[in-house]
Amino acid sequence: MNIQIKRSIPFLLMLLMALSGSVADAAPKGRLGSVSKRDFVVKKDGNDYRMRIKNIGDDDEGYIDYTLATTPDGGTIVQIDGIKGVKTIKGVGKALKKEVLRRHPSEIRSQLVNVNGVKLLTEWAKGYPHRASDKNGEKLRRVVPALKFEGFDYEITAESTRSGYAGSIFLVMRAAKRGKGTIKIEDPLELDKVLLTSPQRSKISKSKLPKAGTEESDKESEAFAKAAGKYIAKLAKDKSKRQSFSNNDLVKVLWEDMDDACGSGGGNGSGWSKGCIFSKSGRTYRVQSRKRSSSRFDLDDRMEDRVKEFIKKKR
Repeated sequence: MNIQIKRSIPFLLMLLMALSGSVADAAPKGRLGSVSKRDFVVKKDGNDYRMRIKNIGDDDEGYIDYTLATTPDGGTIVQIDGIKGVKTIKGVGKALKKEVLRRHPSEIRSQLVNVNGVKLLTEWAKGYPHRASDKNGEKLRRVVPALKFEGFDYEITAESTRSGYAGSIFLVMRAAKRGKGTIKIEDPLELDKVLLTSPQRSKISKSKLPKAGTEESDKESEAFAKAAGKYIAKLAKDKSKRQSFSNNDLVKVLWEDMDDACGSGGGNGSGWSKGCIFSKSGRTYRVQSRKRSSSRFDLDDRMEDRVKEFIKKKR
């Protein structure tokens, strides 16, 4: 009996060591825990990088792919090409992205696709045409995973294709100077355009797809159209004084140009909002035709061009 026990002890020790080794090597389940205690491993191939957390994940999951590029002013742009988390561990993707940002804090640029792209477009669709109440993107922060990092300023830029069909949504992150950071939609009307033509529409519930402008956004567009009418009247008055020609003649030319673009403006310009969507961008107004998606212009640029043409003819 004693002999059998003595012989079994080495076997039991070896078995325990083997089991403990396999447990240590296996990826833990649940939450990731403290990231500061993790070792990050990076493999480089030219300008392409793949980062992992040591002993977390495998070839198919648990990595972030990115590319580094230098800006003309010597800064660094990080292009995120893909992030793959680990199904059994929460927080891996977030930890990897955070580490890339820590190492390259200048600027990080990525294209919003898959989950992030669909969630952004789904939320954005609720305020079509162009979100009136959330131009700073706070509602987007709550639903789009890529925007949930605090301490960064986000800039969302939509770029439609030359053909006018589909397009891309790009995100730029920069370290915020103060607070949790801001979210800026660079061109709401362009994001509308991408929303309506994107293949990702098929992933959005039909009940959430835009059918028409909301009452709130239509009222805002009309208010901006009225303001555009006042802007045109003031512009004509200022230019007429400087050039010594009839203010009424110039107002008529500018007004007729807007009527051609957006339909009849009526007495104060509000009627233009029936044919075009008006939004404010900085100090100017962006005007987008409701019928022709390719027809879009900045009001001040267009009016300045028309004034120059008018003065040239007068001379």
